[in-house]
Parts: sequence; structure tokens; C-alpha cells
Amino acid sequence: KSLLNLKDSEVKPVSIARLVGSTATSTRRHAYLSAGAINGVTPGMPVISERGVIGRVLETGRNSARVLLLTDSESVLPVRRAKDDVIAFAEGRGDGMLRVRLVNLGINPLKVGDLMVTSGAGGYYRPGVAVAVISKITEDGGIARLVAEPAATNFVAVEPIHQAAAVAVLRGENSLGTPEGDANAEQQPPSPTPTASAAADDR
Repeated sequence: KSLLNLKDSEVKPVSIARLVGSTATSTRRHAYLSAGAINGVTPGMPVISERGVIGRVLETGRNSARVLLLTDSESVLPVRRAKDDVIAFAEGRGDGMLRVRLVNLGINPLKVGDLMVTSGAGGYYRPGVAVAVISKITEDGGIARLVAEPAATNFVAVEPIHQAAAVAVLRGENSLGTPEGDANAEQQPPSPTPTASAAADDR
């Protein structure tokens, strides 16, 4: 059933894979996929279960990939409250929970039980995918529990990156061990400027 739900998603997945394991070292939270570069998986691609967001691809090998989970201390995801446009950032705490930090400070409108979904801002994730439910209110937002718990997830969909703008950030993160935004990433040469003679040849 979960496989059918993933394949019937509104976005055609790049690959359907098993979430084959996870690690929890200090505040780092990673998982592994049974699909890699040979399946079209590339760094930055969102990893989605039938319930909601799991994380995004961090590194790829030929037949496997490492996923940065939402609860990792390095994970920051733009979100909004599902019922309106209250926007926030969902930050991994490294303990299995998320800190939801409001963008506009003032009176905190969040309430326990509020569903937070992806906003579509910042690249990577398409909007409207379930992320977390508020379980505790704080001064600047709240603490939230995941909707899609990696430990209880078997199959996931690897989706295309939502915004083309995010691709530029990923240059240099195309293989295992290459960090995001590497300053030594290979630069693409500029496109040649058309000349008058070339234009004449085209005619």
C-alpha cells in the first residue's frame, strides 16, 4: 500500500527506495537509501514517505545514498502552518524533535496540535508536504514531533528538487565526500556569444 501511495504522488518520483538504516551519533541524524547515482538520485533531492518529509539526500554512491534527516542539528527547513500562512523555520535539535522558530516575532499564534507543512521557499521541497505537529509552545515558536518517523518508515520516494535555484547551491556536492557549496567545485564555462557571421550562417 505504501508503495502505491508513493507512486501515485502528485510529483513523479525519481526513485522509490528502501530506507535501510539510520544513525544517531551525537546530534547528527542520518539515514541510508537503497538507491543511488545509478538510479538518478543526486544530492539535494527531497526524501518523502507516504506520511511526510523524511529529509534530503546529502551524498550519493553508485547504489546507495545518505540522507540528512529533519532532526539533524544541521537541518533547517522553511515551513508554514497548514491552515494559514504563519511562516517559520523547522530546525533539527539532534534529539528526535524539531524546534519551530517563527519568522515574525510578536504574539505567538501557534497552538499545540498545529500541523506544519513545507512552505516551498528556499528550494528542495515542494510546498504542502507534512513535516511536524506542534507539541509544546515556546516564546519564539514551539517544539514539534515528526509526522513521518524515519524509524517507522520502510519505503520512501526520492523527488526532484523543487526549485531550479537550489541546483546552484549543490554544485560540488555530486559525490560522496564532496561538501555542499565547495568553493573548488568545477565551474561551467560561459555560453559563447553569437557572432554576426554565425547569425548569417543560421540564415
